[in-house]
Amino acid sequence: MTIEGVRPARQERSQRSFERALTAGADLLREEGIDGFSISEVCRRAKISVGSLYGRVDSRDALLLAIHDDVIAKIGTELAVFDLDDSWTALTTHQLVDRAVRELGAIYERNSSIMRVFILRAASDAEMRRHGAVMSAKLADAFAALLMSRSADIPHPNHQDAINACFRLAADGIAWETAFGRDFVEIAPLSDGAMIDRLARACTLSLLTPLHR
Repeated sequence: MTIEGVRPARQERSQRSFERALTAGADLLREEGIDGFSISEVCRRAKISVGSLYGRVDSRDALLLAIHDDVIAKIGTELAVFDLDDSWTALTTHQLVDRAVRELGAIYERNSSIMRVFILRAASDAEMRRHGAVMSAKLADAFAALLMSRSADIPHPNHQDAINACFRLAADGIAWETAFGRDFVEIAPLSDGAMIDRLARACTLSLLTPLHR
């Protein structure tokens, strides 16, 4: 997506420097969060001058959004896990839904430190929220395409709506835990994996339980 305040590189050298800044910025966000993020520290880590970085971006916010899109593009390569192959076709439908929810959780878990930053930032940054929605839609499409391969086993009149609701249930719960921690709304601390266990169970029940008329 086009980012206002981010200019294209005119030379290959400039592009390499900017890529170093994106990597350094992402690492800084993982380690220090948004409060510890600054143009000067990104430049120090990337070994580039502040002036050269401002030749590519207008502001800290523009750089943040560029880092967001770069990280999200890399996370997007992980969506291949939902491609239908023998490891999926060998499962029962119940097992397939359960695994799909767990694979969704694993993507967030592997990227939790920076996803936490992006989720919390998006609450007050409409542009980051808009860019994040693009990735969310791609994730939803990959998840839905896999589950639609078992549409004959889904006892709902509208398979797509049922699968979309399943995705939202799982994705919203996982995002909430990523942003705020597993114990945010719990009286007793949750054990590792307890939230994803609950979400997987809830999704399989909501999607595969026959409807009563």
